[in-house]
Amino acid sequence: MTKVFQHLGPFHKMRQPASNRNDFQININMKIRLALADWIARKGYCSPDSDIHSLSRDVGISEDHLICFFQEKYKGGFRKLRKDLRIELAKKLLLSMPDTPLSHIGVHVGITDKSNFRKQFTEVTGMSPDMWRRMHKK
Repeated sequence: MTKVFQHLGPFHKMRQPASNRNDFQININMKIRLALADWIARKGYCSPDSDIHSLSRDVGISEDHLICFFQEKYKGGFRKLRKDLRIELAKKLLLSMPDTPLSHIGVHVGITDKSNFRKQFTEVTGMSPDMWRRMHKK
């Protein structure tokens, strides 16, 4: 059945039977998962200008597919995932680099404004970065 639709170009997926569309969606989701894992491993979220547009360009997947994927798989979407990844890295850095100023930690994880870093960190952890650092100091 797929051969019938190949001559239609990029729009042929829309005209395929439901089972083929489901296979297409599964392939897109797998591609997104693999690309997202690579983006996370490369710490793409640490770029101050990382957003859904730049992620789309980086991984070669349309913004629409990414938005649908994040809505379906991650409550809170792309921004929440990016924030959570940044704050998790910040927590590691706060412990491994105890003398590093908070502003430098924020810049390292992609949040260039100190007050914005403090606000986002507090939203995720329930406490300020300096309080968190003191509480978890060895």
